[in-house]
Amino acid sequence: MALSVSEADKLIDAAFLTMGFSGQSMGERLKASEKWFPADLYQEIWQAHKLRNTLAHEVGVVASQSEAKQAVGSIRKALYHLKILN
Repeated sequence: MALSVSEADKLIDAAFLTMGFSGQSMGERLKASEKWFPADLYQEIWQAHKLRNTLAHEVGVVASQSEAKQAVGSIRKALYHLKILN
């Protein structure tokens, strides 16, 4: 589950880079993208990114299948919203 969240996070970061959002990190680029998303979707993307960070940086943390699906789904919605996926 952690891998799917991490890969989804990498995909949206790659989209942000391609679109030219500024920032040295995914978090900074995500902040720069705020105006591109409805507020609720933007918050979902932040939650997904925070889950990715928790899984990547905290020892012994495991995401439930439900949490991982929600995170990946939120990023998928964001990619559709940006017209990266159609």
